[in-house]
Amino acid sequence: MFEIAVEHVFCAAHALKLPDGSMEPLHGHNWQVTVTVGAGRLDAMQCVMDFHALKAKVMEIIRPAENANLNELPPFREREGRLK
Repeated sequence: MFEIAVEHVFCAAHALKLPDGSMEPLHGHNWQVTVTVGAGRLDAMQCVMDFHALKAKVMEIIRPAENANLNELPPFREREGRLK
């Protein structure tokens, strides 16, 4: 198995729902994302895939979260502050 990985660190804020139902104060973190792609064989250029294409796809997915309040983004909005 051959693998290629892309890492990216971004800043974003969130607030967790506390046991009493209140929300903790909004606060930020530096979040690290690592995406690994594997292949059973290498392509004609002896690569798992085009690194730049993988990086572009990762950035397309992460971009809406950069410098954002994660609680306001669709994937997390319905989780009621459970962003852990």
